[in-house]
Amino acid sequence: MNGECESNMNDETLQVNIITKRLLTAGLQLLQRLSETMVLDSQLPSDIAAWIRESMSEIFSLIPEAEDLSDYNVLVEIQSRYLKSPSIMHPSAKQDIEIVLHHLQCVEAATLANSGDIPPQKIADMAHFGLKCALEELESVKFIEKLKGKENGRTSRTAMLNIYGKIYMWSMSMAKMNKPENLLALAGCVRAVLELYVDLKLFLIEAIPNGAEKYFSFQEVEKWRVANNLVSMRNQLKSSAPRVDRHLDAYLKDPANSQTNIEALRRKLWGTDRNGKVFKPKHWSNMNLKQRVGKVEDDELSEIYIESYYYCNEMVHSTYTNLIKNLETVCRFAWHLFELGTKMFLLATRLINETIEVIPEKDVESVIKKVDSKKLKYFFVELVKAGRNRSDSS
Repeated sequence: MNGECESNMNDETLQVNIITKRLLTAGLQLLQRLSETMVLDSQLPSDIAAWIRESMSEIFSLIPEAEDLSDYNVLVEIQSRYLKSPSIMHPSAKQDIEIVLHHLQCVEAATLANSGDIPPQKIADMAHFGLKCALEELESVKFIEKLKGKENGRTSRTAMLNIYGKIYMWSMSMAKMNKPENLLALAGCVRAVLELYVDLKLFLIEAIPNGAEKYFSFQEVEKWRVANNLVSMRNQLKSSAPRVDRHLDAYLKDPANSQTNIEALRRKLWGTDRNGKVFKPKHWSNMNLKQRVGKVEDDELSEIYIESYYYCNEMVHSTYTNLIKNLETVCRFAWHLFELGTKMFLLATRLINETIEVIPEKDVESVIKKVDSKKLKYFFVELVKAGRNRSDSS
């Protein structure tokens, strides 16, 4: 897990350790009472049931809601037995206590474990689980559905909704990329989300003068540039194959799309350089990504940029990379990308809700808190398993 999550674990880990030690001591005392009882101890059955109940509560609290309980079937059966008949001395009481003690010992061992004890693929799975939780929680409050129809013409509000919609779709795509071989596509997704999230922040702080008009007009300018390039390239080909791009010829012949008009639009919105030459923007803000990140002046965003952009480019572009040299490296990088992608998705969700007021702010914060809680539980249950392995091998 990342440093932030490890830090969040400290207090909870300490508390779990204290509770676990107390339950372990109490369980051993119950075994002692069982072995020493020559006559019926009338209080013992209810004491065992109470201890079983508290121990089960502690162990099951560490299992994420979406996790399969099949690994804990024996515990589920023990819990059910003592819930149904708490005042009966069950013949299997000694064995039941020993089984529960074994699991508590694993929990105790987990407090000594760390993310390095968890298999790399599980590390990536945990981060992927967090993204899926975020999407599912937002679906449960109908967040995306409530955004529909909120556009209001060529405005910053419409631009922000358009950008957030793309972030959501990229996040949906990322949620399907939970295998090591998906790493390159995942990197492309995170890079796209980063660029979109930066644009969302630019609109939020109104960093670009006349930003909305530039955003919508850039599509027209870019369409004209691409059409010219494609037609020019097509004219240089000697192929006799039927042309499927004749619509571009018609588009360029339309007087409304003349070079004069496009250049006038560029001059009007983006101006000229010091030599009087009209700018040909490659982005609606007429800035590169590093400049856009700097314009936002947000340390958290700058950190995300530093931690992702170069490495994502290394995955996407034709350049040598050693990030795919072995499974462990691939899985740990996938974990990193899922963490960053989920973080940007939730930050963008909070931002768009603050702007559009889709649902009450407390509901968005509740969604984020649930996602964090589920991720924390997932992390802890993997530590429990790591602790169990450590305990069994010792």
